[in-house]
Amino acid sequence: MAKRIPLKDKPIGKLKGILDAELSKYVRQNYSADGVTVDCYTCGINKPIKEMHNGHYIPRTQAPTRFSESNVRPQCPGCNTFRSGMPHEFRRNLCLEIGDDAVEMMEEESRQAWKWDRIWLLEQIAYYREQLRGAA
Repeated sequence: MAKRIPLKDKPIGKLKGILDAELSKYVRQNYSADGVTVDCYTCGINKPIKEMHNGHYIPRTQAPTRFSESNVRPQCPGCNTFRSGMPHEFRRNLCLEIGDDAVEMMEEESRQAWKWDRIWLLEQIAYYREQLRGAA
């Protein structure tokens, strides 16, 4: 049996994957009205939370906004995967929700230089885990 590695000793790539999963659960839960289903941000279809994705307006490859709550919303697999995230519809909805200025600031932030920080990743993982425990 493989030896279990403490969270603080995991490589940054693994920490990013763990944070992706925690943020995804948090966002889908946070946007659910009933705790069971959630609407797709871009097409509006309602599906069980576990069948939905955590879609990103600005792709995850842009490190500065990868874990920004302003950048992520629940999306159905059809919109997120097969329709490439529907960025125009996503942006339109974000502008209506958080405003044009906030979206433009996020777009600018996504172009900034970024270096991953282990402590920041660990703090974010702890934060979202605590938020999910509080919602349960």
